Amino acid sequence: MKAVMISIQPKWVEKIANGEKTIEVRKTAPKLETPFKCYIYETKTKNKVGTGMWFYGIEL
Repeated sequence: MKAVMISIQPKWVEKIANGEKTIEVRKTAPKLETPFKCYIYETKTKNKVGTGMWFYGIEL
């Protein structure tokens, strides 16, 4: 199964993890046939030290 990786800002990752946010709308869709896995990672903010934090994969 193919997969895509997307970066998401920390405030949105928190909402996704809490279940408040259930959909992520992007300007362009991945050029993959369904089903595929979507891995998301948290980008670092300007005042945050360290690298992005891996979260989970979602099968679509």
